[in-house]
Amino acid sequence: MSLSNYVSQSLYLLAVTNFIGSAYNSVKSWISNKVNAVGKWLKSLW
Repeated sequence: MSLSNYVSQSLYLLAVTNFIGSAYNSVKSWISNKVNAVGKWLKSLW
């Protein structure tokens, strides 16, 4: 494998992991926001 090939593949992998990480973080924060909202709603019922 040539060096430029290797470098471009590494950059691609880095971009993919970066994208997955940020998507995971946004999904996680969205879920925790929903959980918090549901928790507040349940507390308001009592």
